[in-house]
Amino acid sequence: MKKSLTTALVLTVIMAFMELTGVPAALLPDINIADINPIYFTLMTNFLFAFFLCWLWRNFVNSSWHFGLELNGICGGLKKYGLPAAAATAAVTVTLITGLWPLNNTPSALRVIIEGIVYYIGVGIIEELYLRGLLQNIIEKLLKSNRNAALYAVLCTSAYPEINIPS
Repeated sequence: MKKSLTTALVLTVIMAFMELTGVPAALLPDINIADINPIYFTLMTNFLFAFFLCWLWRNFVNSSWHFGLELNGICGGLKKYGLPAAAATAAVTVTLITGLWPLNNTPSALRVIIEGIVYYIGVGIIEELYLRGLLQNIIEKLLKSNRNAALYAVLCTSAYPEINIPS
């Protein structure tokens, strides 16, 4: 149990470091495609590194850990919410292109899509992975003798947006 928590904590710190610094992908050469800022490719590369680290850890170090990200029910969820999600995504894309038009010399649809994927999907999934999947579970397991352990874990991880280092 102690080894499991220690390795989970180390993985959480590594993932937080990767998100806040951009390392290791920031050390790679910039990728320039159309009018997309190269930082978005750096972030996407770091997301892939982070997912790979979690996959390695889950499969080879601690296979009993539950991250909370499940594929069960994804088809039902897509059937139920796929069309509204696609409509909302299209509305946001059109709004961003229209709103940025005078400020940003007509951003391409590809730029809006890539930045949207990074901001709205990538960052959210990575933060859920290491805050809810790792850190929240660590706190809950450390406080297991307290009957409010789950509540304290949720409160601690919910404070993250307030203490996140601004860019």
